[in-house]
Amino acid sequence: MEQELLFNPDGPALSVLPATPSEVYDLMFGWKPKHPEWDILRVGGERLKSIDKPRFMNEVSAALQFPYYFGHNWDAFRECVNDLSWLNGASFLIIFDSAQYLLSESDDDFQILLRILTDTHEEWRAVTTDFGERGKLPIAFQSVLACDPEAVEALEQRMRNANATFTRL
Repeated sequence: MEQELLFNPDGPALSVLPATPSEVYDLMFGWKPKHPEWDILRVGGERLKSIDKPRFMNEVSAALQFPYYFGHNWDAFRECVNDLSWLNGASFLIIFDSAQYLLSESDDDFQILLRILTDTHEEWRAVTTDFGERGKLPIAFQSVLACDPEAVEALEQRMRNANATFTRL
């Protein structure tokens, strides 16, 4: 896997990862000690077989620990992912697990989500922080859409239909 892409501010805003929920947990377990300056957070999961916008907003606010005043709409989502001051990391890796179900009720909402994640990646890269021995670097915000390997082609087609640029890991 191209881990250097994931843990690099110059890496892609969006990546597709062919992985089951169990494999995602194993990867996260291995990544966290190697990248202590990163907050690695997981959204969704196999239990949400059809993630519509209200369920997505509930799941993402819990997973990313959004503040109590989160408004459960796209403007509030954009505002929160461009802040994240309540988290401890100096960079952020967000994994949307079982992404083949992500906002499956609305292609428009899926496109909005991908656009916000891509814009947020660029906005965070404009901010720098001190990474100790490595010096002052841009803050990374990477998003990974993980899905069962047999669903990768359909997810990638859906992302292409949303005009998203992404990398398969």
